[in-house]
Amino acid sequence: FNVSGGKVAVPMEILPSDTEQYVLTVAVTDNGNPPRAISVEVIIHYSFENENSPQFTSEIYNFSVSELASVGLVVFNVTATDADLSLQGAISYSLSGTDSFRIDEQTGEIFVSQA
Repeated sequence: FNVSGGKVAVPMEILPSDTEQYVLTVAVTDNGNPPRAISVEVIIHYSFENENSPQFTSEIYNFSVSELASVGLVVFNVTATDADLSLQGAISYSLSGTDSFRIDEQTGEIFVSQA
C-alpha cells in the first residue's frame, strides 16, 4: 500500500486469498516543536466479484431407479464446483420438474420423495 496526501492506494492487483481484509496503521506527524503524532487503525474489507459460473462434473447424468425404491432412498448424487473463492463460490442445489424426487441443497444427493 502507498499512502500519499491522506490517500491510501493499492499499487498492485489484489489476488484472491483466504484473507478478506487488511489492517493498516496510518500515522500523521505535524511540523511543530516538539512534533506531535497520532495514529489510527484502518481496516479495509474487500470482496471479489462472482467471475465464474458453477460447473457440473458431467453434462448429462443418467441413472435408474427401481419402482420398489423406498421414500428417502438416495438414488444419485450430482456434483458441481465453482472456481470463485469465499461465499462467491458457495454452491446450492435445487431440483424442479418432479415431485417424485428431492435434492439436498448442500450435498447434491437426490432422494426418492414419493413411492
